[in-house]
Amino acid sequence: MWYSEQLGTFNRARSFIHDNIKYGATAFRVPEILVKATIYPMRVEPVDTKWYTQGAESRVLTDGTWVVSYEAIPKEVDALKVQLTAEAMTWFDTTLGNTDRFVTRQPEMAEYMVNRAINPALKLWRADVFIAVEERLIQIAECSTHQGLMDLGPMPEMEVQPDILVVD
Repeated sequence: MWYSEQLGTFNRARSFIHDNIKYGATAFRVPEILVKATIYPMRVEPVDTKWYTQGAESRVLTDGTWVVSYEAIPKEVDALKVQLTAEAMTWFDTTLGNTDRFVTRQPEMAEYMVNRAINPALKLWRADVFIAVEERLIQIAECSTHQGLMDLGPMPEMEVQPDILVVD
């Protein structure tokens, strides 16, 4: 991207008119023409929209590059709590399969009918997932500041789901 105070923003190389001279898109390959037309590269520094909303824009020419930045306005704590709760529940849903919410699944029942045992590691793994999401929901509910919610960090990495079969 490029920017000129007189000509505006260029998202791609395109023709432009400067000093009553029309330049084609190929002019963007010639640095001397761009300097003469006061067209400089532009870099946008985005706001982390998970935690902030985008506020007022500012543009500064620094070392031959326009830097566009935005004021970062902290999101309201209650709105962040709703967002983080939804993220925790999405993590929960993607970590556990649909049938993991039941006490047993059909393949487990088949294994139980044959060997009269289900892998205890699988039961413990599921319990760990339920505990992790419950702890996160409690942490979210107890937070009262924007920074406190940011400090929670990501959901924990879970080990790979153990096999249904009993491992000897």
